Amino acid sequence: MNFKRSLMICFVLAAAAFAYSQTVENVILMIPDGCSGNLIELYQMVSKLDTNKYPALAFEDIQTGMICTLNSDGRITDSAAAGTAYATGVKTKNAYVAMSPDGTALPTLAEKAKKKGLGVGLLTSDSINGATPSTFCAHVNNRGKVEDIKKMREAQGFDVTEGSEKKNRLAEKTTEALQLLSQNKKGFFMMVEGGTIDHRQHANNPVGALEELEDFNRAATVVRTFVKSNDKTLLIIAPDHDTGGMTITNTNLVSNLLKKTISEQDLKQKRINTDVFGVSYKTGGHTAIDVPLWSEGPQAMSGKIDNTDVNKHIVKVLDL
Repeated sequence: MNFKRSLMICFVLAAAAFAYSQTVENVILMIPDGCSGNLIELYQMVSKLDTNKYPALAFEDIQTGMICTLNSDGRITDSAAAGTAYATGVKTKNAYVAMSPDGTALPTLAEKAKKKGLGVGLLTSDSINGATPSTFCAHVNNRGKVEDIKKMREAQGFDVTEGSEKKNRLAEKTTEALQLLSQNKKGFFMMVEGGTIDHRQHANNPVGALEELEDFNRAATVVRTFVKSNDKTLLIIAPDHDTGGMTITNTNLVSNLLKKTISEQDLKQKRINTDVFGVSYKTGGHTAIDVPLWSEGPQAMSGKIDNTDVNKHIVKVLDL
């Protein structure tokens, strides 16, 4: 009897210790906008050729699944609808910002986190009033209502909301934000967007896309270092959609990406990518393909998921 009781006590203590080890106090959601699995593969190829110019991806060893990105109509999403899925857990129409398809304002992760007393940070390499960051802090039926978005964001009173069009500033801003947000003893939620990857993919510019992904990677390196030293921090890296439908058509030509630049005239001749770089684009817009999921930390996400599941998981682990 004593042995059974002791065994039971050990089991309970072990279960409690495991549960404690799975406690999440901080969540960092990183969004490389417009980044597909093929762009990741292309980056890995050029990284092997020149690690100084393109250091290995800080997150390539933690891919855990794939994400469906379709909007509420089952169609190709834009950044507003995709961001809304991440921010609110509800699929909506393209151009809608944190609003349901019928125009109802939806509470966001950032708003819920602030209400609970957590620190909140929103960072992007693009405009802070752009579609993705706006879905965490504003509610409008058109992403183009920039002045309305700006007023709503400023009224939120979040700890950090900052954009930066300057290259290599995202990592610096991420470092600063983590230093500030980690002072909150209740924890924090932070969204970091590599927004300019999307712009280069829209332009079918593989050189530019790789450069912007390298910039995002610097921020990811900062975040992974933080996560490794903070065992109650969950990291989720989730692109919002694919842009460009890029494919690698000739691996022998990929090395040219290290020494070539693309002029505006070149960009008007789309075959330059296939003929010179061994890279082909299908569109100047978005596509419907699934995108990769990377995650680590307590209660890391995994599997084939829907974009709304990202929100639901964060709400659950932070008890929002």
